[in-house]
Parts: sequence; structure tokens; C-alpha cells
Amino acid sequence: SLVQIIWAGQSREAPAIFKRNGYYFIMSSGCTGWGPNQGKYGYAAAIAGSWSSLYNFGNSTTYDSQPTYALVIEGTNSTTYLYQGDRWLDPAYVDSKYIWLPIAFSSDTSLYVDNVDTYTIDTVTGDIGTPAPTPTPSPLPPLDAYLSDVSWTYATCGWGTIQLDKSIDG
Repeated sequence: SLVQIIWAGQSREAPAIFKRNGYYFIMSSGCTGWGPNQGKYGYAAAIAGSWSSLYNFGNSTTYDSQPTYALVIEGTNSTTYLYQGDRWLDPAYVDSKYIWLPIAFSSDTSLYVDNVDTYTIDTVTGDIGTPAPTPTPSPLPPLDAYLSDVSWTYATCGWGTIQLDKSIDG
């Protein structure tokens, strides 16, 4: 049976529901067809309890997406939350994509989602961060160079360890 209507008069769809630190969150989208709109969220201490007002997250188009899921990664050090959104491509829906963005919290009941290009997640520890800059590769040696002419530390192949100035394991 129906427990309650939350956000009466609002036209919301695509709910992504999760729980964090004793609060339930619902991230949702407005009903605007295939057009992206401002994402909003609300929270409650009990799923059938009193819900907060709606608050914006993301930018005015939720980074051209609509909520589809909130992924919770429980690690040994921390728990990471990811916003997963559908990025519909009207009219070529078969070419639509997903975006996955970290959900950050400034308090137990206040969340935000930034549109970051790159991040890393350690799925064991649950830690999230930005990757170290990619090192610039060394220039390739001339095609007639020997392995011993190339500066290197170690290498392996399917047959064993490659040793400087020797054949494989030889």
C-alpha cells in the first residue's frame, strides 16, 4: 500500500536511491522527455519518514545526463559513492552513453557532484583520487638499435625475464 507521496506536485523520474550515514538519498530528474535538466536530490532519516525539500546537484543539465543508479563501493578505508547517469543522444538512442561521477558530501545531508574528467578508485580500499600525471614516454630508438642501446630497467615476455645483453633466460 502507498505510504506517502513525497514532493507532491513535482514531476520527478529516474530515481537513484542509496543510504549513507543514517540518511536515505534520492537523486532524480525532472520529466522533460529526452532533454536533460537540473538534477535534484532529497534525503530522509527513514525511507518511509519525512523527506527534505529538493536540492540541486550538478549543473543545469546534470552534465547532459539523467540519474540511473548510485553505486556504493565499500572499501577497507572508506566508502565511495558514484553517480551513474544516462546520457541520452536524441534521436540516436542506440548511441547513448553513461557517465559515472563521484558523489561528494559536505555534511551528512548535503551532496554535490562535479563533472571531473578523470579519477581513480581503489576498489579494495574505497579511496578515490585523481591519477598521477601520465609520464612523457622516452623517444623511440632508431630501428637499427640493439636492446642494449636502450635505457631500461627490466622487461618480461611470455617466455621469461629478458636480461640485458643476453637471450631470454639465457
